[in-house]
This record gives sequence, C-alpha cells and structure tokens, in this order.
Amino acid sequence: RSSPVLESFGNAQTLRNHNSSRFGKFLKLMYGSDGEQESAAISSYLLERSRVVRPPAGEANYHVLYQFAGGCEPEAREALEVLSTEAYGS
Repeated sequence: RSSPVLESFGNAQTLRNHNSSRFGKFLKLMYGSDGEQESAAISSYLLERSRVVRPPAGEANYHVLYQFAGGCEPEAREALEVLSTEAYGS
C-alpha cells in the first residue's frame, strides 16, 4: 500500500494518464545447481530519470516537484531559485 506523498515521487502526468506511475519492478529469480528455485528478489526503480530534467512534450514532471514549488515559502523559493508552478508548465 502506498501513500499520496510516496506516489508523488514516482507519478507524473503523461499524454494518456494524469497520474501515471513511472516506477518499474525487476524480479530476479535465483536457481540452484539442481534447477530448483532457491530465492527471489524484487527491486523497484524509477523508469524515467530524464523526466526530471526535461519532460516529454505535452507531459508533466513528477508531481512532487510541483507540490514542492507550490508550497515553497518565499524566502526558500528565492534561496533555492525555485520558480512558480506555472513556470514549470504544470
């Protein structure tokens, strides 16, 4: 189960879906010399690291970046050089 805060780190608006998960899962199965499965491991990863720098045309960045920009105090906004959410094309 996930929370909206955690989802905002991996969800972004795409052309087909406003809240598309950009996470992937990798399943690694390990087998012994006898061919029997011995163990398994699941790893989660972010599908599109390039989206942080430049989202595809017509799409948006990860939700957390807009939430951060929208909630940033004026002093922090200036110190961190964060623009308004409109400047990022949300």
